[in-house]
Amino acid sequence: MIEKIKRYRLEIIIFVFVLGIFATLFFPVQSEEGVRLSRLYKQKERIEIIKNDVGSLINLSKEQDEEDLSNIFHDLLDEVYDIEKRIEEKIKQIDTTLIRVPLIDNSLSEKIEKKESDIEHTECNNEVFYIEREVLKTQMPLDTTYEKLFKMDDFVFYNGERYLNPVNHYTKEKNRENYISIDFEKVVIEGDFATVYLSGENNLKEYCHYLKLTTVIKAAASQFEEIKKVEIYLNNKPLSFEN
Repeated sequence: MIEKIKRYRLEIIIFVFVLGIFATLFFPVQSEEGVRLSRLYKQKERIEIIKNDVGSLINLSKEQDEEDLSNIFHDLLDEVYDIEKRIEEKIKQIDTTLIRVPLIDNSLSEKIEKKESDIEHTECNNEVFYIEREVLKTQMPLDTTYEKLFKMDDFVFYNGERYLNPVNHYTKEKNRENYISIDFEKVVIEGDFATVYLSGENNLKEYCHYLKLTTVIKAAASQFEEIKKVEIYLNNKPLSFEN
Protein backbone atom coordinates (compact mmCIF):
# COMPACT_ATOMS: atom_id res chain seq x y z
CA MET A 1 0.00 0.00 0.00
CA ILE A 2 2.81 2.41 0.91
CA GLU A 3 4.58 1.75 -2.38
CA LYS A 4 1.32 2.47 -4.20
CA ILE A 5 0.96 5.79 -2.39
CA LYS A 6 4.55 6.74 -3.20
CA ARG A 7 4.02 5.90 -6.87
CA TYR A 8 0.89 8.05 -7.02
CA ARG A 9 2.79 10.85 -5.32
CA LEU A 10 5.56 10.72 -7.94
CA GLU A 11 3.07 10.68 -10.82
CA ILE A 12 1.14 13.65 -9.43
CA ILE A 13 4.31 15.64 -8.69
CA ILE A 14 5.49 15.17 -12.28
CA PHE A 15 2.08 16.17 -13.64
CA VAL A 16 1.82 19.26 -11.41
CA PHE A 17 5.35 20.31 -12.41
CA VAL A 18 4.52 20.02 -16.12
CA LEU A 19 1.18 21.78 -15.59
CA GLY A 20 2.91 24.65 -13.79
CA ILE A 21 5.26 25.18 -16.73
CA PHE A 22 2.32 24.90 -19.13
CA ALA A 23 0.34 27.53 -17.23
CA THR A 24 3.19 30.05 -17.09
CA LEU A 25 4.93 29.63 -20.45
CA PHE A 26 2.55 28.24 -23.06
CA PHE A 27 -0.22 30.86 -22.94
CA PRO A 28 1.32 34.04 -24.38
CA VAL A 29 -0.95 37.09 -24.39
CA GLN A 30 -0.74 37.44 -28.16
CA SER A 31 -2.22 33.96 -28.80
CA GLU A 32 -5.77 33.68 -30.19
CA GLU A 33 -7.95 34.41 -27.16
CA GLY A 34 -10.67 31.85 -27.84
CA VAL A 35 -8.18 28.99 -28.03
CA ARG A 36 -6.27 30.36 -25.06
CA LEU A 37 -9.40 30.57 -22.91
CA SER A 38 -10.46 27.05 -23.85
CA ARG A 39 -7.04 25.63 -22.96
CA LEU A 40 -6.98 27.48 -19.65
CA TYR A 41 -10.33 25.97 -18.67
CA LYS A 42 -9.18 22.52 -19.74
CA GLN A 43 -6.21 22.89 -17.40
CA LYS A 44 -8.55 24.12 -14.65
CA GLU A 45 -10.66 20.97 -15.04
CA ARG A 46 -7.52 18.84 -14.73
CA ILE A 47 -6.61 20.75 -11.59
CA GLU A 48 -10.00 19.78 -10.12
CA ILE A 49 -9.25 16.11 -10.77
CA ILE A 50 -5.78 16.41 -9.22
CA LYS A 51 -7.20 18.09 -6.09
CA ASN A 52 -9.60 15.19 -5.63
CA ASP A 53 -6.82 12.63 -6.13
CA VAL A 54 -4.45 14.35 -3.70
CA GLY A 55 -7.25 14.69 -1.14
CA SER A 56 -7.87 10.94 -1.37
CA LEU A 57 -4.14 10.26 -0.94
CA ILE A 58 -4.05 12.47 2.17
CA ASN A 59 -6.90 10.48 3.71
CA LEU A 60 -5.23 7.20 2.72
CA SER A 61 -1.94 8.32 4.27
CA LYS A 62 -3.70 9.16 7.53
CA GLU A 63 -5.41 5.76 7.57
CA GLN A 64 -1.98 4.12 7.16
CA ASP A 65 -0.49 6.35 9.91
CA GLU A 66 2.01 7.77 7.44
CA GLU A 67 2.25 11.29 8.81
CA ASP A 68 5.30 12.22 6.72
CA LEU A 69 3.54 11.25 3.50
CA SER A 70 0.43 13.11 4.60
CA ASN A 71 2.47 16.28 5.14
CA ILE A 72 4.09 15.89 1.72
CA PHE A 73 0.68 15.57 0.09
CA HIS A 74 -0.53 18.67 1.94
CA ASP A 75 2.46 20.61 0.56
CA LEU A 76 1.69 19.24 -2.89
CA LEU A 77 -1.93 20.35 -2.58
CA ASP A 78 -0.72 23.87 -1.77
CA GLU A 79 1.28 23.83 -5.02
CA VAL A 80 -1.81 22.71 -6.94
CA TYR A 81 -3.86 25.58 -5.48
CA ASP A 82 -1.08 28.01 -6.42
CA ILE A 83 -1.16 26.83 -10.05
CA GLU A 84 -4.96 27.07 -10.07
CA LYS A 85 -4.71 30.67 -8.85
CA ARG A 86 -2.30 31.56 -11.65
CA ILE A 87 -4.65 30.03 -14.23
CA GLU A 88 -7.59 32.02 -12.82
CA GLU A 89 -5.54 35.22 -13.00
CA LYS A 90 -4.82 34.57 -16.68
CA ILE A 91 -8.53 34.00 -17.36
CA LYS A 92 -9.30 37.39 -15.80
CA GLN A 93 -6.93 39.07 -18.28
CA ILE A 94 -9.26 38.14 -21.17
CA ASP A 95 -12.37 40.21 -22.00
CA THR A 96 -15.14 37.72 -21.23
CA THR A 97 -18.85 37.12 -20.61
CA LEU A 98 -20.00 34.89 -17.75
CA ILE A 99 -22.40 32.09 -18.77
CA ARG A 100 -24.06 29.29 -16.79
CA VAL A 101 -24.07 25.81 -18.33
CA PRO A 102 -26.59 23.23 -17.01
CA LEU A 103 -25.42 19.73 -16.14
CA ILE A 104 -26.92 16.83 -14.19
CA ASP A 105 -26.00 16.39 -10.54
CA ASN A 106 -26.72 12.79 -9.51
CA SER A 107 -25.85 13.31 -5.86
CA LEU A 108 -29.17 14.06 -4.15
CA SER A 109 -27.59 13.58 -0.73
CA GLU A 110 -25.47 16.69 -1.21
CA LYS A 111 -28.36 18.95 -2.23
CA ILE A 112 -28.50 20.63 1.20
CA GLU A 113 -24.87 21.70 0.93
CA LYS A 114 -25.42 23.57 -2.33
CA LYS A 115 -27.00 26.99 -2.83
CA GLU A 116 -30.70 26.62 -3.58
CA SER A 117 -30.51 29.39 -6.19
CA ASP A 118 -28.16 27.21 -8.27
CA ILE A 119 -30.32 24.08 -8.25
CA GLU A 120 -33.51 23.06 -10.03
CA HIS A 121 -35.34 19.78 -9.42
CA THR A 122 -35.80 17.32 -12.28
CA GLU A 123 -37.29 13.84 -12.59
CA CYS A 124 -35.46 10.47 -12.35
CA ASN A 125 -33.80 11.42 -9.06
CA ASN A 126 -31.43 13.96 -10.59
CA GLU A 127 -30.72 17.64 -10.21
CA VAL A 128 -29.76 20.30 -12.70
CA PHE A 129 -26.75 22.25 -11.52
CA TYR A 130 -25.42 25.29 -13.36
CA ILE A 131 -21.65 25.60 -13.61
CA GLU A 132 -20.14 28.96 -14.48
CA ARG A 133 -17.82 29.52 -17.41
CA GLU A 134 -16.11 32.62 -18.75
CA VAL A 135 -16.33 32.86 -22.55
CA LEU A 136 -15.13 35.46 -25.01
CA LYS A 137 -17.22 38.63 -24.91
CA THR A 138 -20.48 37.92 -26.72
CA GLN A 139 -23.87 39.48 -27.45
CA MET A 140 -25.39 36.00 -27.87
CA PRO A 141 -24.97 34.27 -24.48
CA LEU A 142 -27.66 31.63 -25.11
CA ASP A 143 -26.08 30.44 -28.37
CA THR A 144 -22.72 30.34 -26.62
CA THR A 145 -24.20 28.37 -23.71
CA TYR A 146 -25.44 25.68 -26.11
CA GLU A 147 -22.14 25.61 -27.98
CA LYS A 148 -20.28 25.13 -24.69
CA LEU A 149 -22.72 22.44 -23.49
CA PHE A 150 -22.34 20.43 -26.68
CA LYS A 151 -18.53 20.60 -26.52
CA MET A 152 -18.14 19.60 -22.87
CA ASP A 153 -17.05 16.09 -21.88
CA ASP A 154 -19.63 13.61 -20.62
CA PHE A 155 -18.37 14.17 -17.06
CA VAL A 156 -17.20 17.56 -15.81
CA PHE A 157 -15.40 18.30 -12.53
CA TYR A 158 -16.43 21.58 -10.89
CA ASN A 159 -15.57 22.75 -7.36
CA GLY A 160 -14.64 19.25 -6.30
CA GLU A 161 -17.79 17.59 -7.65
CA ARG A 162 -18.44 15.54 -10.78
CA TYR A 163 -21.40 16.40 -13.01
CA LEU A 164 -22.97 14.51 -15.91
CA ASN A 165 -23.40 16.00 -19.37
CA PRO A 166 -26.11 13.79 -20.97
CA VAL A 167 -25.57 15.45 -24.35
CA ASN A 168 -22.23 13.67 -24.72
CA HIS A 169 -22.76 10.70 -22.40
CA TYR A 170 -25.30 8.57 -24.25
CA THR A 171 -23.37 8.49 -27.51
CA LYS A 172 -23.27 5.67 -30.04
CA GLU A 173 -19.64 4.90 -29.20
CA LYS A 174 -20.48 4.26 -25.53
CA ASN A 175 -24.00 2.81 -25.76
CA ARG A 176 -24.49 0.74 -28.89
CA GLU A 177 -28.19 0.04 -28.34
CA ASN A 178 -29.26 3.05 -26.30
CA TYR A 179 -27.76 6.23 -27.67
CA ILE A 180 -28.28 9.68 -29.09
CA SER A 181 -25.69 11.41 -31.26
CA ILE A 182 -26.64 15.04 -31.87
CA ASP A 183 -25.20 18.41 -32.82
CA PHE A 184 -26.43 21.88 -31.96
CA GLU A 185 -27.52 23.85 -35.02
CA LYS A 186 -29.19 27.02 -33.72
CA VAL A 187 -31.63 28.50 -31.24
CA VAL A 188 -34.41 30.83 -32.38
CA ILE A 189 -36.11 33.21 -29.93
CA GLU A 190 -39.51 34.68 -30.72
CA GLY A 191 -40.92 36.73 -27.88
CA ASP A 192 -40.78 34.52 -24.77
CA PHE A 193 -40.52 31.31 -26.83
CA ALA A 194 -37.24 29.54 -27.63
CA THR A 195 -36.85 26.78 -30.22
CA VAL A 196 -33.66 24.71 -30.16
CA TYR A 197 -32.71 23.03 -33.44
CA LEU A 198 -30.55 19.90 -33.37
CA SER A 199 -29.36 17.42 -35.97
CA GLY A 200 -28.32 13.81 -35.64
CA GLU A 201 -29.68 10.43 -34.59
CA ASN A 202 -31.90 9.50 -31.65
CA ASN A 203 -32.00 5.89 -30.49
CA LEU A 204 -32.59 6.38 -26.75
CA LYS A 205 -34.58 3.50 -25.27
CA GLU A 206 -34.38 4.57 -21.61
CA TYR A 207 -36.98 7.22 -20.78
CA CYS A 208 -34.95 8.54 -17.85
CA HIS A 209 -31.99 9.16 -20.17
CA TYR A 210 -34.29 11.05 -22.50
CA LEU A 211 -35.50 13.20 -19.59
CA LYS A 212 -31.93 14.01 -18.52
CA LEU A 213 -31.07 15.08 -22.04
CA THR A 214 -34.12 17.27 -22.63
CA THR A 215 -33.90 18.74 -19.13
CA VAL A 216 -30.43 20.20 -19.60
CA ILE A 217 -31.22 21.44 -23.11
CA LYS A 218 -34.32 23.25 -21.84
CA ALA A 219 -32.55 24.48 -18.70
CA ALA A 220 -29.94 26.27 -20.82
CA ALA A 221 -32.67 28.58 -22.15
CA SER A 222 -35.09 28.68 -19.21
CA GLN A 223 -32.44 30.21 -16.94
CA PHE A 224 -33.12 33.49 -18.79
CA GLU A 225 -36.16 35.21 -17.27
CA GLU A 226 -37.51 36.33 -20.64
CA ILE A 227 -37.77 32.72 -21.86
CA LYS A 228 -41.03 31.11 -20.72
CA LYS A 229 -41.22 28.08 -23.02
CA VAL A 230 -38.64 25.90 -24.79
CA GLU A 231 -39.16 23.38 -27.58
CA ILE A 232 -36.56 21.05 -29.07
CA TYR A 233 -36.44 20.00 -32.71
CA LEU A 234 -34.34 17.15 -34.09
CA ASN A 235 -33.85 17.14 -37.87
CA ASN A 236 -36.63 19.77 -38.13
CA LYS A 237 -39.14 17.60 -36.23
CA PRO A 238 -40.21 17.94 -32.58
CA LEU A 239 -37.96 15.75 -30.43
CA SER A 240 -39.88 13.03 -28.60
CA PHE A 241 -39.05 9.80 -26.81
CA GLU A 242 -40.54 7.88 -29.73
CA ASN A 243 -38.23 9.54 -32.31
